[in-house]
Amino acid sequence: MQSPPSPPEWCKDVVLRDGTSLRLRPIRPDDDERMLQLFRRLSPQTVYRRFMALLKRMSLPEVQRFTHIDFAHEMALVGVVEDEGEPGGERIIGVGRFVRLPRPTHAEVAFTVEDAYQGLGIGTHLLQELLPFARMAEIEVLEAEVLAE
Repeated sequence: MQSPPSPPEWCKDVVLRDGTSLRLRPIRPDDDERMLQLFRRLSPQTVYRRFMALLKRMSLPEVQRFTHIDFAHEMALVGVVEDEGEPGGERIIGVGRFVRLPRPTHAEVAFTVEDAYQGLGIGTHLLQELLPFARMAEIEVLEAEVLAE
């Protein structure tokens, strides 16, 4: 099995439906604070749709579970925009990830997009760019849990 590249070897710039430039790249351990900031900007409804629970806050250890990944059993891409007010001059506005399930050719996939950027195609871009990484990891089926709203 080929291993997906580890950060920061891969990135891709895309343009959203409203003309916003977005950079897609693998998540990195130094994204902890950017991910905490993203979580704070999410509406309760968006948090509930992603985690299927009413989380009011996320601790640093919880965030590190999402930012410190092994890239063999899971992959996460973030969508970032330039923002000088954020750590590293960039703000995470979207995340897509897959995590291998006990059946080795299957993985769960999940997405989160900041409310102000929903409906602009970020989830579609994240999925399109996650698929080659899933293929390299010999994942044949991506599964998602969604609420029946």
